[in-house]
Formats: sequence, C-alpha cells, structure tokens
Amino acid sequence: MKKIEKDLLDGIKEADQDREKYKEQIRKLEKQITNTETKLIEATLQRDRLTEQLRVYRNSLVKVQLTERDQEIEDFRAKYPDLCSKNEEP
Repeated sequence: MKKIEKDLLDGIKEADQDREKYKEQIRKLEKQITNTETKLIEATLQRDRLTEQLRVYRNSLVKVQLTERDQEIEDFRAKYPDLCSKNEEP
C-alpha cells in the first residue's frame, strides 16, 4: 500500500470517528431539548393550575351585591325579627 493511499484511508477513518462523535453530541443535545421541552410543559401546566386556583379563590371572595329592595328586606328582618320568625304551632 502506498503512503498516499494509507494517508487517505487514515483520513477517512478519522473523519468517520469525528462524524460518530458529532452524531453522539447531537443525540445528547436532542435529549436535552426533549427534557427541557417536557419541563416547560410541566411549568406551563402548573401555572395554568395555579391561575385557575387563584380565579376560583377570588370568585369565592366576591360578595353578592344586594339590590336596594333586597337590602330593605334584610334591614326589615334585622329590625323586626319577631315578625319574620316562623310561628310554630304547639
């Protein structure tokens, strides 16, 4: 085998080794990307769950605004509880 042929074959072998090394690096990076995307999805779902919990909590704090008529009825009941209580028969 001539020196030039040996040099070329060695160059091809080295290039193949480099290709495999870079392919492995790409596989590792793709795995990292997949893991990072999974974590992003988990964080997004957690944010959505917490946002929904906050919405439910805030809605539970909202007091029903009584109309003027309803407020007058409530005031009357508070002022005259004996008139508004149920009469129980013996």
